[in-house]
Amino acid sequence: MATIEQRLFALEREINTAPFLVLCVTDRPTPEQAEQIASTERTGRRLIVFYMPSDTAWLAGSGKPAPWEKQEGSEYGNA
Repeated sequence: MATIEQRLFALEREINTAPFLVLCVTDRPTPEQAEQIASTERTGRRLIVFYMPSDTAWLAGSGKPAPWEKQEGSEYGNA
């Protein structure tokens, strides 16, 4: 049986070779897009979302909130 370290290394290698999932969001993610976002977070797949209202991109796992979850006066706008 593989050790935890070996299993983590194999998982990291797999994650790093998987292609990015790219989504374009115009306001809020559709239910299908929301499921794709949740799936990438569960599986560790890399994700980039182009958010059209503010011409920005968001990377899942970046530590920043998704732009559609922004609060008024946040760093994502001039509110």
